[in-house]
Amino acid sequence: MKRYAAALLLFLPVLCPADPVNDSLDRIHSAYERGELRHCLTELEGAVRLVREKLVEKIGLCLPDAFGGWEPMNTSGGPAAMLSRALRVSRLYYNGDTGASIEIQISFDRSRAAVLRSWIANPLDFRRDNQKAELLNIASNRFIVSYDEHDRHGELKTALSGSAALELIGDGLAGADDLIDFAEKLDIEKLEAAFH
Repeated sequence: MKRYAAALLLFLPVLCPADPVNDSLDRIHSAYERGELRHCLTELEGAVRLVREKLVEKIGLCLPDAFGGWEPMNTSGGPAAMLSRALRVSRLYYNGDTGASIEIQISFDRSRAAVLRSWIANPLDFRRDNQKAELLNIASNRFIVSYDEHDRHGELKTALSGSAALELIGDGLAGADDLIDFAEKLDIEKLEAAFH
């Protein structure tokens, strides 16, 4: 009987895998209780990195797969800028037939989301600041759309619930239609639910 119990203990980690975030939080708590504040900060930074990775993965699952010649290249995430607490998650898509690319970015940045929300809510302010862009309703959401024929560069932007901004940035595009097609494929409700 003791042999079976010992064998079960050996396989217990495989049967019940530990959650690295909870393990890290336990180590943080223990280090704090022992007064090891520097070790506590190191563990805390690791826990934040693990949570960011889980969030990037969760949001990546909400972004479209390959469609209409567009292939997803990667999903990445990290600080929105150096020394920034804001997080940016992005996925790059490439169209091998046309050589065009579109990047979907979700930025968790209160100030960026507030500016977009203000422009969308106040068309006069929007027009004054964005002469080459227009407001469009796409899939029950209001987006700011801009396209430059000379550079073949386009952008599509909106504010999501909370403090997030959604931006689609395209290069090598024949027009804004590809950006609009991407926006129509996004499940905004599912995307917003992923980061709550």
